[in-house]
Amino acid sequence: MKTSIALLLLLTSSIASYSASFHNLDFDAADTSRLIASDIPGVFYGTPEDLLPGWQLTRTPGQLPLPSLPVVWLNLSPEHGLVSLIDQNYRPDLPESHRFPVAGRFSFAMYPEFAFPSFEPYPFRLKQVGDVPNDAMSISFATFGNPVSLFVNGTEVPTIMIFDPLEGDPNARKAQMLADISSYAGQNVELEFSTAQNQHFGSVTFGIDSIYFSPVPVPEPSVWAIFGLGAVVLGWRWRRRVLSRA
Repeated sequence: MKTSIALLLLLTSSIASYSASFHNLDFDAADTSRLIASDIPGVFYGTPEDLLPGWQLTRTPGQLPLPSLPVVWLNLSPEHGLVSLIDQNYRPDLPESHRFPVAGRFSFAMYPEFAFPSFEPYPFRLKQVGDVPNDAMSISFATFGNPVSLFVNGTEVPTIMIFDPLEGDPNARKAQMLADISSYAGQNVELEFSTAQNQHFGSVTFGIDSIYFSPVPVPEPSVWAIFGLGAVVLGWRWRRRVLSRA
């Protein structure tokens, strides 16, 4: 009896620990088995539960009521829509410098301005609650187009941004983002990525992919210039996965 109780407690503890972990940080866990074809050739859509498992997607209310977000699109261009997963079949007719970058199966893009082109854009907020690893010193994520803002428990966290050189569509311009997360190590937090409070780089797209925690600390701003070569290292995981598709 005692053994059974011990095993049950161990199992319960394991399930609780697993459920507190962040999920789908690379956006590759989407279930595309129930996609629905749209009127746009090559463009499909599905539910947020299927295509963004683990994430909660909202928009900040403004002066006007906003419609709900019943679907997430797949391979939707910025001129058409709101939020979309992007896979490697997105616009194969475009040159590489004009295509959205994809590491793994999917990346994710948000187009807040095109939801209401006549009004002040209302930010999208992509949220998830989970445990920051005990040894985490920094968080890294890839963006394209405009950089997204990072919030932890509702507080904006400063980021360092390293742009890739690109001559082409500004919506496809890649950057690697890095932020100090050490003060939240070992804690259960709300992680949020928002299209709010960012200047524009000639882009209407806020793309994100490949979020991960690292035990490597963020360099101090005063010594950041010394780590110019480190930009290659910070982007290694992103570039390695992107180039592997070639």
